[in-house]
Amino acid sequence: GQLTPTCSGGGACSMGTADGLDFGNNGAADGPFLVTFATGTFAANGITFGDVGSIADFIFNPATLPVDPLWTLSGFTFALTTLNIDSQQNNLLTLSGTGTISGNGFDVTMGDWSFSADSSNPDGGLFAWSSTTVANEPAILWLLGFGMLLVVAARRRS
Repeated sequence: GQLTPTCSGGGACSMGTADGLDFGNNGAADGPFLVTFATGTFAANGITFGDVGSIADFIFNPATLPVDPLWTLSGFTFALTTLNIDSQQNNLLTLSGTGTISGNGFDVTMGDWSFSADSSNPDGGLFAWSSTTVANEPAILWLLGFGMLLVVAARRRS
């Protein structure tokens, strides 16, 4: 999608001095994005290349959290709850964070979010982002431990 870096102080703003993002270069509260790849539950729910969603404009420095929803697409939403500025330069901005993915009758699921914007034009640029679910490590470890106990119990019986 397209974006314009914004500065709360007004005036000219590059990615290196921005503290906010206006998606779609339209001054509205949000802008469109185009799906280029979908897997898992998203793909199973018919989300494919070319689908269009909506992403909310927001301030990232200091972060105004939560951003709820950050994006919406075909009945799914993502609420951004934590945010890190990974890199901020005149032509490059990378952010990451966590939040929750919900919608379409699925349980609310923790997810990771990563974002990058690249621009050789200080007045705007292109962005890409991804949201992925987070594996619940305590549950995975519990299942692994329980499985090992079952193996030990089966060996003792035989």
